[in-house]
Amino acid sequence: MNIQIAMKIFMEFLNSTWDLVNPLIVDRFYTCSDEDSYSDWIEANWEMLVEKKLLNLDEYLEPYGSGADIYGASDRITEPENGSTHRVIINSLNGDEVYDFLNEEFITLNNNIFYEFVSFRSGFYFRNPEFNHVLFYDNKGEERVIKVDNVKYSLVTI
Repeated sequence: MNIQIAMKIFMEFLNSTWDLVNPLIVDRFYTCSDEDSYSDWIEANWEMLVEKKLLNLDEYLEPYGSGADIYGASDRITEPENGSTHRVIINSLNGDEVYDFLNEEFITLNNNIFYEFVSFRSGFYFRNPEFNHVLFYDNKGEERVIKVDNVKYSLVTI
């Protein structure tokens, strides 16, 4: 499976399961916040669905978003002792500039590191459906939010 398809499926998975699992994720006793619980759940699914489909044994993706917070020193759920060997980068699907909805300007993508899928409304991004934007940080550390329709994903070795 190519990464373009895997990323689309993962985004659709988040959109279709978010509300369903919400009652199982919120108000847990072992995490500090619902946000931490969601991060753990997303990271587990990122590793099991995307990482295990795209990479070989003993290869690992960078964490999705902020990663999990179960083991403290590791952002991983499975095999927390292992570090990342690959990352997902993004470029413009057709090479053109893309519109950054958060900063309200056109930008050029240049092998930027994928962070996570988000929704975008009223000038703000949210970590809930409908996931149809990509959040990433540019080379100056500034948050950027672009539509998924404009993104070409690639896997690179770290």
